Amino acid sequence: MNFEDIFQTYEKFVEYSVSKTDLATRGEDLQNIKESGGMTEEIIRNFFCQFIPKRYAVTSGYIIRSDSQDKRPIVSDQLDMIIVDTLVPHSFYTLDDKSSVQVVPWECVVGVFEIKRTLTKKTFETALIHLKKLVGKNIFSKEEKLQHLAGGISLADSLKKTEIGSIEVFYDNPIFGILSLNNDPGITKTYLEEKTAEIRESKIDIIFSLSGLLHSTIIKDTKKLCFHPPKSYKDAEYNTLINRSFTLSGMKEEHVEKIRNLIKKPDKFYSGLGPTEKKILEDLKKKILNFNASSEDYKKACFSITEVEILERFLTSEEEDSLTKLLLKPEEKLKIISKGIGYLQYYVQKLNGRMSKTENYFFNKKIFPDG
Repeated sequence: MNFEDIFQTYEKFVEYSVSKTDLATRGEDLQNIKESGGMTEEIIRNFFCQFIPKRYAVTSGYIIRSDSQDKRPIVSDQLDMIIVDTLVPHSFYTLDDKSSVQVVPWECVVGVFEIKRTLTKKTFETALIHLKKLVGKNIFSKEEKLQHLAGGISLADSLKKTEIGSIEVFYDNPIFGILSLNNDPGITKTYLEEKTAEIRESKIDIIFSLSGLLHSTIIKDTKKLCFHPPKSYKDAEYNTLINRSFTLSGMKEEHVEKIRNLIKKPDKFYSGLGPTEKKILEDLKKKILNFNASSEDYKKACFSITEVEILERFLTSEEEDSLTKLLLKPEEKLKIISKGIGYLQYYVQKLNGRMSKTENYFFNKKIFPDG
């Protein structure tokens, strides 16, 4: 077995999962958007379970925080995926045994994620708002200056070491992220760069689609880029890798005109296409026919792999070769999957959950005034 075979298996798993959840969103007989969302969350939670140490558990539900017995605990909104440290108290209550929806104390949390079946501009905005609430409700500041060993033992300042030069090692701040099975062609590198301020404000560490998109925090070392959470999110830097996105960026007008001529074929394009594929082709034709290489729009023009596959299905080998040369391909999908999983593993193993201050919860004066 080659090492690449492992990631090719992951790729097939993702394709199967997308098709499986697609059944719940397509067609009159099986359409159930809510069921598709729950299925997607379960698939992604189970997928990442195999990559994190047994010390940690993957669950979903609510995070609760109380810093003293004199303050009423704060409760988060429901969260799609939470990674907790099992070496410290990590559950107050299990709401649903089947779906493992739990209420967990904030001290044990090492990761919080929003999960989307397909990452679109709309679902991306929703996820940002949801994660931002965790900071807004003061459940996490994401800039704690504490470090702990397993079991909640606090590290003295003299024991804290550096990771890269003067960059300090990880503090006890959970990773914030957005995960998805699939990503819409509209989620481009340019779009994510335009959203940098909002991503920083929500203190996101990673945006990861298993279909080939990775947008994650980095530290620029003198020799290489290190995938690493920042000390402060005020000016955090991100690196973006996107696969299976064919872009018109940098193409000359005569090249675009050649593609226009390729798609101005007779009705043979529509022969054998289903309703969904016909709609994709119509949108693709409008995108190309309205394209203007002299405007700034070319930076945002891109095609999904589905659009390109539909085109190539009806082109001759010579035309297909021309199309392939004209459309630029970024990073390989398997490399992105590998980097995304590696980033999550690296971050989680650096985090040590704190000991829950149980007296703030079980002896809380706002809830138990006589306690």
